[in-house]
Amino acid sequence: MIDYNKKKKRLIVKKIINVTKNMIRVTFYHKDLASFPSDEIGGYVKFIFKKNNKDLVRPFTVRNFRKAKLELDVDFAVHNEEEGLASNWVINATIGDTLQFTGPGPKKIINFNSNWFLLIGDMASLPAISVNLEQMPKNSRGYAIIEISNNNDKQKLLKPKNMQIFWILNSDRSHSIVLNKIQRLKWIDNQPSIWVATEFSLMKKIRAFLLKKNNTDKEKIYFSSYWKKGLDQEQHKLIKKEDARKWM
Repeated sequence: MIDYNKKKKRLIVKKIINVTKNMIRVTFYHKDLASFPSDEIGGYVKFIFKKNNKDLVRPFTVRNFRKAKLELDVDFAVHNEEEGLASNWVINATIGDTLQFTGPGPKKIINFNSNWFLLIGDMASLPAISVNLEQMPKNSRGYAIIEISNNNDKQKLLKPKNMQIFWILNSDRSHSIVLNKIQRLKWIDNQPSIWVATEFSLMKKIRAFLLKKNNTDKEKIYFSSYWKKGLDQEQHKLIKKEDARKWM
């Protein structure tokens, strides 16, 4: 019998809303979600898109799942200058459209065993950051730095009172703007838990700075890239795997 996570499953579009200017939330439903784990909010699913008669997968964070209704919410970041398979699909999606997926894959949640927290990301990782903030203990403190290309992409996020949000407007994708903000942060304590998911080249610069600044326990750090400028997801996956092999 094929494992549920690896099996191809079907979804039907039930609702589409614009969360912000460049973030679209799609609510899916289908009986195939009956065996979907109820505790995988923040995990990921891999949507299957067709291109030149080939199956190409794109991972997306599970933003919410309502077991009783068999409803799954996924947020899609849309960038007009870099429209890819998923962006093109969601821009043209209508109620009743279908999509196949596999998963869920494991959650990437920040280590809560720390005095304070630092999350860094962009529109692509904002759904995952949102889940992290929602699941944090109420007394958590720290920062979330989120890069956006339009002021209309700011969201009202559910978060602990002492988690401060910095929205970094960066329409030209300059690494220096984000790095300068990180470098100017007031360090709350010696050992934060760190969660970073950005563009590949920027992630490497952030990682180098943070690890030099503070020798944080590897169990309290998560560095990942969700995309690489100039590369498609298949190419990005290869260099991401090689980078992880060298770094780990």
